[in-house]
Amino acid sequence: MESVARAVLAGAIKGVTAAASIATAILLVRLAPEALKLPGLDEWMHANAALHKEVQERRDIELKLRTSESRYRENAELLDLTHDAILVRSMKGEIIFWNRAAERLYGWHKEEVLGQITYQLLQTVFPIPLAEIEAELLKTGSWEGEVVHIRRDGGQLTISSRWAVRKQGDVPVAILESNRDITERKREEEKFHKLMEATPDAIVIVKS
Repeated sequence: MESVARAVLAGAIKGVTAAASIATAILLVRLAPEALKLPGLDEWMHANAALHKEVQERRDIELKLRTSESRYRENAELLDLTHDAILVRSMKGEIIFWNRAAERLYGWHKEEVLGQITYQLLQTVFPIPLAEIEAELLKTGSWEGEVVHIRRDGGQLTISSRWAVRKQGDVPVAILESNRDITERKREEEKFHKLMEATPDAIVIVKS
C-alpha cells in the first residue's frame, strides 16, 4: 500500500512539473516577439549619446540667453546714465525702449509709452517729409537733424535728433534714436538774430 502511495505521489509531481514546463514555454513564446523588439546595446548607447547631446545643447542655449539678458540689462543701465533722451523703436515706429532721460524730458514713464508710435506720441514735426528721412536712413544707416516734439504737458521742444539703424545681418530690425533738448539754445539764437536785425548800425562779426 505504501509503495502505491509513493507511485501516485511521484506521478503527481511529474505532472505538476510538466504542466509548469508547458506554461513556461507558452509564456516564453508570447514574450519572444516583445523581447526581440527591445533595443540592443548599440541602440541604447546611441540613444543615450543623443540624449546627452540634447541636454548639453539646452544648457548652452540657456547660458547664452542668460548672458544676453545680462548684457541687455547692462546696456540699458548705461543708457539710463546718459543725459540724452534715448529711445529704441521698431521699423514700424513702435517704442520698445525708453530711458530715464526720455522720461524726464517728455514726461511719460516708459511703461506708458512702450508699443506706441513715436511720431504720434510726440506729435513730431519733421524738417522734411518723413519718407525722405526714412529713405536716407535705410540707405546710409543714419540720419541727423532738428525736429519739434510736444511734451506731455503740452510744452514744445526743439530737439537735435540722431537716428541709427540696428541690423541683424542685412535686415534692419530697429532704430536707435538719441534726442537732445536745444530749445533754450534756439531761443537765444532767435533773440540774438532779432537784436541784430533791430540795431540801426552795421555790425560785422569776425571769427577768430
